[in-house]
Amino acid sequence: MDTITKKESFVKQISLYLKNSDYQSAYSLSKEFIVLFPKELISHFLFSKSAFFLQKYEEALAESRKAFNLASDNDSLIACAILSASAYYELKDYQKGFEFLKSLEKTVSNEQIESLLFVFSLALKNDAEALLHVDLLYKLNKKAGEELIIRHLN
Repeated sequence: MDTITKKESFVKQISLYLKNSDYQSAYSLSKEFIVLFPKELISHFLFSKSAFFLQKYEEALAESRKAFNLASDNDSLIACAILSASAYYELKDYQKGFEFLKSLEKTVSNEQIESLLFVFSLALKNDAEALLHVDLLYKLNKKAGEELIIRHLN
């Protein structure tokens, strides 16, 4: 089996485990995947995702940051950033999560990043910052901005 086929096999099997909520199997296979492909974003991303679903947030954060550092396009950066931010949030490390997202805002700002910055601002009890991010989200996507406001008013 060539390297590309082997990598694709890992991705497919781990993705299937994740889709079927078999997080322990995804986690175990992801560990093997990282050993064989330590310089691949996808191996770290899938391991991070598996760890996250098993509530192993420290591991999820470490691996999502490794994946982030391997990202070479905006979509990958955003996906890894969302996973990292989610781990920071679950670890209740709101300040680090906020700072991490804020550092991305100038290069990869999008609706998801602004929404997360809003949530982290609320967690930090910084209403002025939260309003700033709602406004930025509203400018990016009026409907998404309105939905975020409605969701958090309830």
